[in-house]
Amino acid sequence: MKYTINKVLPNVSEKDLQAIIAFRKRFFKQAYPNDEIPNFDIWGEVIEQAYKNRRGFAFYNVLADGQVVANIRHIEPEEGKRVLIIDHDRTHEMNGLHKVLCKHINASKGDKDSASIGSRRAFMDKVLAECDFVKGNQTTHASLHLAGLNTELLEKWTQTLPPDISCSFMSDPTKEECAEIAEIMTFLLNDMERHDRTIDFNITEEEQYKIIQRLHESGHTISHLVLRNKQGKMIGISVVIYKLESSKIGWQKMTGILPEYRRQGLARFLKARLYEYIIENEPELKVIKTDYFTDNYKISALNKKMGIEEDYHEQHWYFKL
Repeated sequence: MKYTINKVLPNVSEKDLQAIIAFRKRFFKQAYPNDEIPNFDIWGEVIEQAYKNRRGFAFYNVLADGQVVANIRHIEPEEGKRVLIIDHDRTHEMNGLHKVLCKHINASKGDKDSASIGSRRAFMDKVLAECDFVKGNQTTHASLHLAGLNTELLEKWTQTLPPDISCSFMSDPTKEECAEIAEIMTFLLNDMERHDRTIDFNITEEEQYKIIQRLHESGHTISHLVLRNKQGKMIGISVVIYKLESSKIGWQKMTGILPEYRRQGLARFLKARLYEYIIENEPELKVIKTDYFTDNYKISALNKKMGIEEDYHEQHWYFKL
């Protein structure tokens, strides 16, 4: 079977958009059979906005006999680095698709110091190994159905906050607060239990501010639940993101406590208070998605206690010059 790769421009033609939507629907049913069907009609806006707001963004269609069978997205999170997101139709895994993907991936490595890709299938693992990528960390993706939450457990866990520690929500942080968020997020990411410790995380104030602005521009709400000590220093954080206009699904990101404040029940307080807040203030939300390094056994155990169920594992692969 002959495959071709075409770059999709920001102002997607109606013909290309309909082909992309048809592919996204097939891919979604294969990859997320138990999830709520999203609004695929906004993909034209998604692509246009990504070109506008995401550094080094490029969108490609892989076609076979005129039908889209894969999407490839390029993003540059920072100078000299590239992230590739590849979604493919599983019915083409045995039809030579790996060759065209290998060619594109190898070509994309040439002008960057490093590249990374996440894989959920043995097919992509084989492709990336052929392209000289090496295995990095593995991420567990999981879901929490809010209707099944143990509210008595939430109430119990939210009673454990020490009197010298304060808790507050931030929906529109200032640049100064973005600097605090970036600092604690960078520390926690680098401190977390994970298989591959060769990757260093470095979130800047500017990057954090831009992330929040992009989410707001796309109609999302992002709330940061933070803990501070009596001196006002941020010592813990948990984040929730959602867009009620188009989905009943939200995303919970990053729950962590600085080392000197651990073993006081503060991580479970953050989790419980965040879900308590969602139930009280956003009744339209039905499911919360979350992810964490598979080797982070502490957060994995906490998630299981809360009734969070694993959906799938994603293996990260890296290439460095």
